[in-house]
Amino acid sequence: VSLRLLFKDDYGHSKLERRFFSDSRVERFDALVLDAGLNLTWNHPSHDQRVRSQYVRDQYVSDLQNATGGFAPHGRIVNLYLNGLYWGVYIAHERPDDSFSAEYFGGEKSEYDVLKHTGSTAVSGNLTAWNAMMGDARAGLTANAQYEALQAHLDVPGLLDFMLVNIFVGNDDWPRHNWYATRRRSPGEPFRFHSWDAEHVLKDLNINQTSVNLGGSPTELYTRLKANSEFKLLFADHVQRHFFG
Repeated sequence: VSLRLLFKDDYGHSKLERRFFSDSRVERFDALVLDAGLNLTWNHPSHDQRVRSQYVRDQYVSDLQNATGGFAPHGRIVNLYLNGLYWGVYIAHERPDDSFSAEYFGGEKSEYDVLKHTGSTAVSGNLTAWNAMMGDARAGLTANAQYEALQAHLDVPGLLDFMLVNIFVGNDDWPRHNWYATRRRSPGEPFRFHSWDAEHVLKDLNINQTSVNLGGSPTELYTRLKANSEFKLLFADHVQRHFFG
């Protein structure tokens, strides 16, 4: 069973203040997830999943996104004890929500829009900026003026790397869910995408997600951006950088 550590005034300190992840500059946390894993675990009901248990896939994908220069949950393997009773191996990791965003990008967490799993589910803030961005994308991106206008609302290089990571690992439990998007409600601040719950990856060389296109998801933005020649050149540059550089 996965658990969440919440730091609130009712319990004691309102934040955990320490360097919990060696590869992250953030040293303050409202919450941390203790992730037991669900799919591809030793206790999964399906034999096919049990025999491929590794407990590192989700964090590996987050680490890949961070390695490209993006922002995904940092994590570390821990052994959990509750009241002296050994509870098992967990991954302690961040959750890319409003608190996460405020620590990495500045401002207060109340200033952030946070979407989870779908383009119609705002878990913080509202959908006003998201709907405006999607409207601009759906109006067409062939012209460079349209492409440049979209970049005022979307971290295009970050989206591209997010897509490259998920395509590379063959994430077939996505994008109908299992992603976060965040944006600070301030002029010039873009939407960014964050990896989440990427367990169904690296399973089969024949899984091909290069053409996946689901409305209201990052893959719709990616598909519409492919109509622009400047974006396709940027895509080629990022492939060269991450796969051959």
